[in-house]
Amino acid sequence: MSKTYVLTKSALLSSPDVLKRIGNGENKVVVPKAVLDELYVLRGNMEPTTRFMADTLFEFFDSLDTRELISEKGHKMEDGSTIMVADNHVKREVKIEGITSCQKRILQVADGLKANAENVIIISNNPIFRMNAKIMNIKAEEIKDKFFPKFEFQYQGCVNISDLIMDFTEFKKEEGCINVSDICGHEEIEWTHNMYVIMRNIKGQQVLGVHKDGKIHSVYPNLKAWETTPKNLKQAAYMDALLDPVHETPIVITKGLAGTGKTLLALAAALQGVESGEYKQIVICRSVAGKVGQKDEEVGFYKGDKDEKMLNYVKGIRDNLEVLLENKDFRATDGIHKDMTNGFFELEDFIDANIIDIQPIVDIRGRSFRKCFYIIDEVQNLHPAFMKSILSRTGEGTKVVILGDPTQIDRETLTQRYNGLVYSSELLKGNDKCKQITFPEKKDIVRSETAGIIAEIFM
Repeated sequence: MSKTYVLTKSALLSSPDVLKRIGNGENKVVVPKAVLDELYVLRGNMEPTTRFMADTLFEFFDSLDTRELISEKGHKMEDGSTIMVADNHVKREVKIEGITSCQKRILQVADGLKANAENVIIISNNPIFRMNAKIMNIKAEEIKDKFFPKFEFQYQGCVNISDLIMDFTEFKKEEGCINVSDICGHEEIEWTHNMYVIMRNIKGQQVLGVHKDGKIHSVYPNLKAWETTPKNLKQAAYMDALLDPVHETPIVITKGLAGTGKTLLALAAALQGVESGEYKQIVICRSVAGKVGQKDEEVGFYKGDKDEKMLNYVKGIRDNLEVLLENKDFRATDGIHKDMTNGFFELEDFIDANIIDIQPIVDIRGRSFRKCFYIIDEVQNLHPAFMKSILSRTGEGTKVVILGDPTQIDRETLTQRYNGLVYSSELLKGNDKCKQITFPEKKDIVRSETAGIIAEIFM
């Protein structure tokens, strides 16, 4: 049965091709004209990415036949779906207090279409507005999209299998592998390409592998980067992805709680890559959102040049670098570490030596990073539509590492499921050139015993 989706402002700005994806060849997509009017008025105060999406939307509607759009039949798309701009049903009664005039018009349009025996569903990311719609007996849903699943259904990049009745002696060898079909209960697992597998047998032995083409291949556990070793098998999986040659794994995505070692291990692998000559530079790019509502353009409000301004936003990088420098034995090293013995011991030294380049998000358009270790931090605070622009900066020989915590959102327009981090993860799930790992549980926190206790208590 075909459906009639009535889109709100939040739905229209969810992704660049939302009209096509929701239509899906058989459904009708209705946009109340009041929504477009409000979007146009608000566009001047939007951050650049959102404004770009709004302008793209206006250009799309402008390219269509207006008479068709506002007619009862609407505009027929190539895939068979229909798009319509509605400015009718103004006399429908809405007895809900405290809503905006635009929200009232959305409800009037939806109620009028429902009265015409259409299967109407309002699409909105605003839970209160969805509640108001349901009060009027109108169906209302959040964006249902395979790229924006609920938090508990998001791709983890790793699966745990316990109580196996098998011996791991042969598997633990460097070229060891196990057929997926030999795993008890394997049918219940979604075997995604490049997914890590932590296996535990009934004897309590644990091993780490990665799934490819129906086989679980052994991951050699003795991994180390810049004198830093993983503290558990999940961290070992993450380090394996970070240390993979760039031609094999140019993209690594890591989601996880604060204190799980995401930034520390990425920085350790990056420094080792520069030391070995695999990469010429470490580029750290991040959103500057530090409070709800803050925009990336606001980096300009700090005093000083670009580097001085960005240092206010990368204190976590400084802290992790200090830990790595404390752990490093410089007396037995070569390469860039020779200079570090002469006072090369803080973030500014790395910046001055052009080993680390810190870039605000707003400055990367038009850039191209070649042979770099490219760390993009706080990606949960980036709009999904911005990810293509960021990732397309990746040049030849560059490894890109995407980091973030989907539970720590600092932008009003984003949620745990609707953000650039989740979008990238789901879009690249199973991709041959991408490996992922997630640290979603309190027990994954390795910063300190105290941090783990605090995380457990303060839910």
